[in-house]
Amino acid sequence: MYLWISVVLNDQVFGVGVVSRPLQMNYNFFINELETSLSVIYPEVDYVIRLGDFNIDLLVYDILVAESLVDMLSSFGLTQIVDAPARITLTSAKLIDLIFISDKEILSDEGTLPVHDFSDHDLTFPLK
Repeated sequence: MYLWISVVLNDQVFGVGVVSRPLQMNYNFFINELETSLSVIYPEVDYVIRLGDFNIDLLVYDILVAESLVDMLSSFGLTQIVDAPARITLTSAKLIDLIFISDKEILSDEGTLPVHDFSDHDLTFPLK
């Protein structure tokens, strides 16, 4: 479901968390697990970057699940920075590959890159 690593750059500690929510996983359980893991890592790092395939479409933000996810992550001071769908098919476009960061100032750029020969998801990236 998730993995944390610590990266040290210029005496700053970045907690980078990668997440993937299986479609069959209960939303509330998933959000609670994210909150628990953030509670553990947050005091240990200077900055947090939480990214991955959340399988919660933020383009359908009026649903309670999307609001719950964003509200919980916002309570930790995290902001979602991906604004373009990265899961695009002939019949749909979904914003489920997300990047939440604790400080937008640590980035010089962000975006998506198509990698259609490799995946049915575009690559999302933050840059420092």
